[in-house]
Amino acid sequence: MNDVYLLFFYTEGHEIDGGYNLSGIADSIKDRLSPFFKEIFSFNKRTLKEIPGSEDFCNSFDEGLDQNPNSNRIGYFDFKPFLINHILEKIPDGSILVYHDSNFEKNPQYWETDWDNIKSICQRLLHENRSDIFVQIERPGLLVKNHVKTYTIDNLFPDPKENYLVKNSNLLNAARIILRKSEYSINLMREYGNLCLNKSLIQKNPNHNPDPEFAWSCGDQDVLNCLIYREIFKKNLMSNFPLYSFMYRVIRFDKKPFHFPGQSWNPHPSSDILINETIIKRSI
Repeated sequence: MNDVYLLFFYTEGHEIDGGYNLSGIADSIKDRLSPFFKEIFSFNKRTLKEIPGSEDFCNSFDEGLDQNPNSNRIGYFDFKPFLINHILEKIPDGSILVYHDSNFEKNPQYWETDWDNIKSICQRLLHENRSDIFVQIERPGLLVKNHVKTYTIDNLFPDPKENYLVKNSNLLNAARIILRKSEYSINLMREYGNLCLNKSLIQKNPNHNPDPEFAWSCGDQDVLNCLIYREIFKKNLMSNFPLYSFMYRVIRFDKKPFHFPGQSWNPHPSSDILINETIIKRSI
């Protein structure tokens, strides 16, 4: 069948959930992107909390993250695996689910993704990565140790060799997650959610002995990076997973120019696609 579904979460404003008011953006996403998906699922904190089993997700905490304002009001993004698991239960086996960051206001270039061909793009990414999941490399030069808490890495990779390899591998981005519904993807997302239940792994602290090159952490993205690299060590994912990254977070393979606000040129994301040549490939 291979129908494609879209999932996103949005905040409703400081007085309601402590986040920015993205209600208007949410309406625009549904209006503009509905032709490209079988169905679009959207949630906010209120509607998420209506789902059974949501008690430990999307809660409010006092300590914020340095570069993600208000993320502490929505559980440091721990809602992602919870909602993904919820929707995977609803869609048919073999269907494709795209989780997508909803802040098209902060990142208006999201609109420039090749939405007309999003189904074939998702199929290609999953096929060429020989997996039922795809997440992209963040961008050139950023390593896991720069933006994943050292505490989290050390807890999930006690083996010194694996610990070193993960810290010095490419940082992965959790803003878009592409999945094909299968037993593997369901189990992987359940593990993602289970790890997010340990808030010490996704909160700013503890982080007692940060790597000298650590800058800041990104909540649930810390856990997702560790989970993906653990799957590589288990040989459930290719050693050079993921094969691709997309510059400016614009998902397209063609060389069609697009407008990137604030820039004086029209970059071609496909010309900047990366091949992930991590040191893991040479070590496992």
